[in-house]
Amino acid sequence: GRFIALDPARLVDTRLPARRPLDSGSPNPWTSTSVGWDVDVAGHVGVPDDGTAGAVVLSIAAIAGDAPGGVLSAYPGGGAITTTSNVNVLRGEVRANLVVVPLGSGGDVTLGIKNIADVVVDVVGYVTSDAAPAATAGRYRAIQTSRVVDTRIPLGFGTMQPNTAAGLAIPGVGAASAVVQNLTMTNTAAPGHLSAHPSATTPVVSNLNVNGPNQIRAVLAFTKLGAGGRMNYTSHARTEFVVDVLGVFS
Repeated sequence: GRFIALDPARLVDTRLPARRPLDSGSPNPWTSTSVGWDVDVAGHVGVPDDGTAGAVVLSIAAIAGDAPGGVLSAYPGGGAITTTSNVNVLRGEVRANLVVVPLGSGGDVTLGIKNIADVVVDVVGYVTSDAAPAATAGRYRAIQTSRVVDTRIPLGFGTMQPNTAAGLAIPGVGAASAVVQNLTMTNTAAPGHLSAHPSATTPVVSNLNVNGPNQIRAVLAFTKLGAGGRMNYTSHARTEFVVDVLGVFS
């Protein structure tokens, strides 16, 4: 199992009708089930459908319903219902988390929900199966944890302004294909979300969501690196921001 980083892209948004194409090129391939939603993954937004993808790496944002709290669980499509939890929300919240989930035999995943109104699913890469050719790309290498951005100092760059990308070359990553990073929004000014992306153009994806001012939230992210090890970040609300790098993929 090697991690193959992809340009982050939106796969599913259940706030829109199923099969209504998204700006990412995804056909929005979701279907309602008795437990939540089934999401077709293989063959869309860069995930191969030839059996060489064994698992998919997703950023899933759960949008709360009217109940006091809700939970979302991701598992292989067609598999047994799981009691594990990937994302938890309180009433009125939107929260995102990184999820690595095996693909079902049909190349799909199931999102089991309780008191979740909608979900937004972004693909950041996939993990190879035994059917993939042998290669060295995508092997994980842990590194000494380092803080590369802290806008409060400022380190890396200054306070993030709404809808304005900020970026830097991540030091010490060499020829890595992707980075493992912990992203933290703090001293937020308003509700919004943050996207990590390799290119200067900001895609419609979400790594981290906040629901109001003066919040602190953190999330793990696997993100493809741009040329020269560059990484870009866009916040859709004014916020201070911290990035800690934990490892890389060859």
